[in-house]
Amino acid sequence: MYCPNCGKEIAEETVICPHCGVQIKNVKKDEPNTLLKVVSFIFPIIGLIIYLVMMDDEPKSAKAYGKMALIGFVVGIALFFFLLMFLFLASGLGASLFDWIRYR
Repeated sequence: MYCPNCGKEIAEETVICPHCGVQIKNVKKDEPNTLLKVVSFIFPIIGLIIYLVMMDDEPKSAKAYGKMALIGFVVGIALFFFLLMFLFLASGLGASLFDWIRYR
């Protein structure tokens, strides 16, 4: 491959010509996408898959998606346990269990 500015030979993966300093290719920005962060939070398994696919090419974005997936997973587990506790107490079983413990 040759530099389009100075014409000297350069490597294929070169981004900036070492001879004249001209940018050869557009450098891809490693900025996380907000929509993918939201999807990673709501569906943590998709966030994990996105993280694993992107971790070599775009590590900054992949880390953001993985972080959102982890937060979404923890929030999901917490909500699940709160829902179970609410159902347990709302069913009357919780109240009868507390009465049984109190009057023992």
